[in-house]
Amino acid sequence: MAIHGIPTGVHRYDKELVCEGYNLFSPYFRNETHLINMEGEIVHTWKTDYFPGLFAHLMPNGDLVRGIRVPNQAVLFAGTTGGFERYDWDGNLLQRYIKNDHETQQVLSHAFCPMPNGNTIVICLEKKSNEEAYAKGRIPGTLPEDGEWFEGKQHKGLFLDYLMEIDKDNNVVWEWHLWDHVGDAPDEFNLNYILPPAAHYFSTVDWVHFNAVDYDPIHDRVCMTCRNFGEFVIVDRKTGKLIYRWGNPSTHLRGRKPGWLDDGDQQLFGPHCGTFINEGKHILIHDNGWFRPKGNRSRALEVDIETGKIVWSYESHNPQNFTSPYQSSVQRLPNGNTLICSTGSGQIFEVTPGPQPRVVWEFVCPWLQDGRTVNYLDDTDVLYSTTSHIIKEGHMKNMIHRVYRYAKDYPAFQGKDLSHGVPIDPSIVRLWEMEPFKSGYARAKQNPWPQPIAYRENPETK
Repeated sequence: MAIHGIPTGVHRYDKELVCEGYNLFSPYFRNETHLINMEGEIVHTWKTDYFPGLFAHLMPNGDLVRGIRVPNQAVLFAGTTGGFERYDWDGNLLQRYIKNDHETQQVLSHAFCPMPNGNTIVICLEKKSNEEAYAKGRIPGTLPEDGEWFEGKQHKGLFLDYLMEIDKDNNVVWEWHLWDHVGDAPDEFNLNYILPPAAHYFSTVDWVHFNAVDYDPIHDRVCMTCRNFGEFVIVDRKTGKLIYRWGNPSTHLRGRKPGWLDDGDQQLFGPHCGTFINEGKHILIHDNGWFRPKGNRSRALEVDIETGKIVWSYESHNPQNFTSPYQSSVQRLPNGNTLICSTGSGQIFEVTPGPQPRVVWEFVCPWLQDGRTVNYLDDTDVLYSTTSHIIKEGHMKNMIHRVYRYAKDYPAFQGKDLSHGVPIDPSIVRLWEMEPFKSGYARAKQNPWPQPIAYRENPETK
């Protein structure tokens, strides 16, 4: 068998064009959350009692808000995790919230958003029976009578997302339920928008699947990313009304559904991490390209929600260089660059803005599923088969769900000494200091990357 491989650690680091700072992420199968510098060294670590669920935020005051994967979860699909925690800079536990009710099968999902007021918005799941779903308008017979089995646990009914706002004392101060917004109108969720059977449990018990939530404090709005619906939606927090949606008009009977090698009017396929930017005027989102009829490829998109137009995008010239069907994230950095996490390959990279973005920083995660760190990945480090509700076949064992970059002047770092970085593993090679990686950008400036052939002007047609 031929072995194809890739080194881990930092591959590229263009000091002239990057947004200098520190990168926060939680290795998938470890109890730590790390802050690493641009050279790939650890400068700070929070040690916890749980695996990550599935990412963390660093707050301006230095607190870490971190999702956790609790044991014995009530629901074993949709990436459920069960809770979140808050730590101070020194690792002291300040808050722990767990939602994992086996009787009602209500459980905290895998996405949350800290708010400026210190509260946290979380996504949860709640179950409705087949009979309740049919009474609400779901076509009878479209839900399996015996439900779906995951890791030896039976899940019957239809599971719907809902939001809760949790204060620092673990009180629920606001809720929003998808079940209250079911219908055929443009501002409702159509119970009979159902994915094909090839999507497995996404076409049955796991219906819409919110995988990200973000808060806009300027307009008091919430953005949810709807993985299975291939869209993001914006809800007014005061009224609870859905006021905007983008990505797949066929979900609400306003456009063509995809077909064989035809994307139809759908723009997003299994998206993640929809985030407000530009004072709430735009949404930045990771379009995974999951089951995209025209071919699997991922991209980062910036959408103007006033016009509905894509104002910026990034995708690799070779689709295989940037594609992750599951999870992943995007973040707009203070200097205008965009940080992208491609979960399936455990890869983080930073690209410049403009019509021809360049990769100016790149990191490949060295932590594997079994807790080891390696300086080289090969074909044997792929997950060939898994029944886990968190990880999927085809992922590499060095997955990262989401990453955030914090600039050096971020308030949390005030008075902190982050100058002493510790290598993740001494065997990891500092590729960015070596040829040809070191001079790669210099050559690129002399020989700019050509436009894709499809976009070149054909002189024979003039």
